[in-house]
Amino acid sequence: MNLDNDDEEEEAQEAMQDAERTAYADLEKKLSRCQKCGPEKPCKIDIGGQHVHLTMQQHRSWSIALVSANTS
Repeated sequence: MNLDNDDEEEEAQEAMQDAERTAYADLEKKLSRCQKCGPEKPCKIDIGGQHVHLTMQQHRSWSIALVSANTS
């Protein structure tokens, strides 16, 4: 039985969580600069020029996807 493998998995998981937190903070900075919506509501401007407010779950999912895409 190899117990060292558990430590490596925990370190990898912690590194992934740190990367997700960093990506989330970076997204928050970028998406909260809208003059129309203000800093309280993160939004994304779609193809039609409409402001789309992101939910916390969408914001978090987007940051996880960005981290996953960069590690692949």
